[in-house]
Amino acid sequence: MNYKHILGKIFKSKDSPNIILSGYYKINKLSILFDYISKDNNKYTKYSIDYIYHRDYKIFNMITINKSKEENFFKLLNENIQCKNYYSDYKMIILDNFNLISNKIQDKFRVIFEKYRTTTMFIIITDKLNSIINPIQSRFLTIRINEVSPIEKRKISRCYFKDLPYIKKSKIYDKIYKLSDISDIKKYSVNPEGILLDH
Repeated sequence: MNYKHILGKIFKSKDSPNIILSGYYKINKLSILFDYISKDNNKYTKYSIDYIYHRDYKIFNMITINKSKEENFFKLLNENIQCKNYYSDYKMIILDNFNLISNKIQDKFRVIFEKYRTTTMFIIITDKLNSIINPIQSRFLTIRINEVSPIEKRKISRCYFKDLPYIKKSKIYDKIYKLSDISDIKKYSVNPEGILLDH
């Protein structure tokens, strides 16, 4: 089933499951998530931990959480989970680059996921599904985001330069076939002059 259809249903539901977004490392899965949640957010730092704040969600990039920051991170995480959200029925915690943390830290998360499931929706973003321990996987709905096919890439791209002659279109297609991220495909399609000048 198409991941867009699944995500659309999840974010319309009042009883959303915890989810894992998994896919090829070149696919910007956080950007895909922003198609379903507000992009209007701010960057904050507390206890030396950088994170993205919105009234409905918090985003933590696990690539920045090293061993020296682990205690402060979990302190901040618990504060955000336990803080009441007056704007929504539940809070959302998004953990990007989850594949970069150890099994030991994942065990700590497992306890948190179980304890706060009824009040918080957790979203894990990972490049490697097999890097996540089974007790966590079993409590989440896994959504695999596959690479965009060449046909889909052409379809996304075509509407931006439909009046160009075929020879120029083919040069743009050659470039976008090498891209995996939809936002990059759109960027090169909207402004293809650089591609055309390179040939």
